[in-house]
Amino acid sequence: MTHAFNENQRFVPLSFSAAAGSVNVNAPSNGNIAPPGPYMLFLVDSAGVPSIASMVRVSVPATAMPDLTLTKTHGGTFTQGQTGAT
Repeated sequence: MTHAFNENQRFVPLSFSAAAGSVNVNAPSNGNIAPPGPYMLFLVDSAGVPSIASMVRVSVPATAMPDLTLTKTHGGTFTQGQTGAT
């Protein structure tokens, strides 16, 4: 494959504050705006020129992980190695 198109690409403006020799960037507080995953972070100067991207990862806070229970029942029997069962 030589080309790809990511339909989920978009510009998400972030708030930030200057620190001594660095910048503190605040991620969106809502996971619907920036779902967990990898992102390219660009700084844009006053002339609108973007920097080279830094890769950052937005992760799910441990407190946001819901408990997940899956239950599946089946009234028939299964045989190891069985194929084509419905």
